[in-house]
This record gives sequence, C-alpha cells and structure tokens, in this order.
Amino acid sequence: MLALVPLVVAVVMQLSPEAAWADYKSDYSRGLEAIRAQRWSDAEQLMSAAVAGNPNEGRVRLYGMHFEPYIPYYYLGLARFQLGDCSGALQAWATSESQGFISDLPEYNDLKDHRAACQERVASVEPTPKPTTKVPQRPDVSRALEDSKAGLQAAEAAATRVGELRTQADYEPLWKANPGLSKRAEDAAGILEQARAKLQAGERSSDEAELAAAAALAQQATAAYDGLRQDLEQRHRQAALTVPPSPTPERQAARATLPPEPTRPPLPTSAAPSSPTRQARPEPTAAPLRAAQPPERLRTAATAFFDAQYDITLKTLQGATFSDERAVATSHLLRAVATYALYLAGGEQDSTLHDTALAEAKLCLRIRPGLRLDPSLFSPRIAALFTEAR
Repeated sequence: MLALVPLVVAVVMQLSPEAAWADYKSDYSRGLEAIRAQRWSDAEQLMSAAVAGNPNEGRVRLYGMHFEPYIPYYYLGLARFQLGDCSGALQAWATSESQGFISDLPEYNDLKDHRAACQERVASVEPTPKPTTKVPQRPDVSRALEDSKAGLQAAEAAATRVGELRTQADYEPLWKANPGLSKRAEDAAGILEQARAKLQAGERSSDEAELAAAAALAQQATAAYDGLRQDLEQRHRQAALTVPPSPTPERQAARATLPPEPTRPPLPTSAAPSSPTRQARPEPTAAPLRAAQPPERLRTAATAFFDAQYDITLKTLQGATFSDERAVATSHLLRAVATYALYLAGGEQDSTLHDTALAEAKLCLRIRPGLRLDPSLFSPRIAALFTEAR
C-alpha cells in the first residue's frame, strides 16, 4: 500500500485511539439485531458480553467508516426491563447515565421513561398485607437500615465532591459551556432526595422494602455523581491541554510543515576562497519533521472525518491548499469519502454529492494511481467508489 492511507491513520489514531477489539463490536451489533427482533434473552447475553469487552460508552467505528453510538449498558437495561428484571435494569441504566455519553442522545429520554416505569413496578409490589400480629424480622431490617444509611452517606460524599468542583474557578467555564452538566447534577440531586425520603419512611415503619429501595436509590445517586465528577475532571484535563497558546513542541512541529524559508547564502569571510572540497553545506531543514507531521488543517479535517463529522471535514478543507503532494492527495481522499458518506446518509438521493465524491476520488488517484484502500478503515461501498474512479 502506498503511504497515503498510513498518513491519514498517523494523523488521527493518536488523537482518537480505538482498540481493535472485534469481539465486543460483533457482540454489540448482534445485540442490536436481537433488540430489533425483540429477542430479549439473546439481547441481554450479547450486551453483557459487549460490556465485558469494552465497558466504556461512546461513539465507535463498527465497520469501515460506519460510526454509531456505543451504549451497551442502556440496551442491557432495556433487555432486563423487558424480561421483568427491574433491579438489574436500574443498575445498568445507572451505569450508563454515570458515564455521561447517553445524556446527549435521544435514547436518554427513553431511559428516563423506562426507569420511571421500572420504579413504579417496584413500588407496586412493595406494599404487602401487614399481619395484625407484627412479627418483623429484626436482623434483616437492621441490616437493611445499615445498608441504606451507608449508601446514603456514600451518595452524599459523592455529591460533596461534585459540589467542591463546582466552586473552583477553573471549573466554572466548563459548567457554563456545558448546560447538560448542570442538568445531570440536578437529576442526581433529585435521586438523592428520593433516597433520603425512602430511608426516613423505612426507618419509621421498619419496612425492609422501603429501606432496600433507599439503598438502591442511593447507589444510583452515587453512580450519577461519580460519573459527573469523572466527566468534569476529564474535560478539565482536555481543556488544560488545548487552551494554552504558547509554543508547545506539538505546535512547533505543526509550524514545521509550512514551506521552509529560502536558504540564505553563506556569509562572506576575509579568508581565501574555500576549495571545492570545503564548500559550506546547507544546514539541515525541517524536512524530516515535515514529512512525519501533516499540516494542522489537514489533521483537524482528518480528526473530524474519523469522528464521522463529515460536514466539518468538508468545511475545514474548503479552500485549503497544500504544497506537499501527499497532503494534497490526502485532502482529496478525505473530501471524496466525506462527501460520499453524506450521499449514503441521505439515502443516495443527491446525485450531485455522488458526482462530487467521484471527482475528488479521481483527483486523488491522479496523484496516487496505485492507491489501495485499507478494508479495515473503509467500507466496501467506498472501495467501490474508488474502483469506479479508476
């Protein structure tokens, strides 16, 4: 394979690393099929296997250039909900919510609706006829009371940690720029308040079911607060890496991709002219760095491309010109595949998108006629586009 595709991979893979775990992707894809077919037992097993392979929710590349939200905990909870396991469903949804990714997806509204229905189910089976002769199981009630109090203390400690971050000046811009963080904090506070109410009611009536519900709610609140705190800390670390405009080694390397300044002639000296064997050699330029480090604009476009943000890829490359031949070829490759992805996403209705993608592919192949696309990065449909362009 020519060096063109490795250039794109080198641009992006260090920015958005993705482990080559084929198993969890296969389990997740098959789990989605089971969900659509309402085969809930199969869906639960497959989503559990996906979680075991990769427990981190986010956006992943399932195959070729097909990206999709990866939310196995949500679907695991849905399968358990349909199977009547509300306790397991609530636990899975709490984990999904604590990671934060699902809060920006349409499925989050479904999660909240299903969770409310699940809580109603639990509440509907909690009241049991109380015998006239009260024979409480004191050891069990005492244990449930201890568990619920410990869970509530843990949830309150998690809430305190988030509150401390909220008061720090360097975290304040994160709260303002991401309104969803405040919404998550409010949701967690609401769950914590429900846990307190359940604990108080269970303690007054020595009701083991009320205390168990309090413990479950406290655990859910803890997970929500911990997930929010981890999200905040991660955003804070990312902001610390990207905000400073000072010349970092990375920025210096990026500047090295600009056309080098003309080589200055050697300064005259008073000594006799040097012999041909002692002619001054030009100082090393940044050419090696330039070859290894693509232009910053191209890196930005490639990052958006591998994040499936094809419109941003095209906007970033609009009007861009590059002096390096490999960079020019790569820009045509990115334009071709991003445009073709938009054509496919639109149901293959816009012939203009198809023709534009084909033209960009031809321009790319004109520079790199022997190019062969890596099937692990590009889908068969995209490979067919470049075959058509040859």
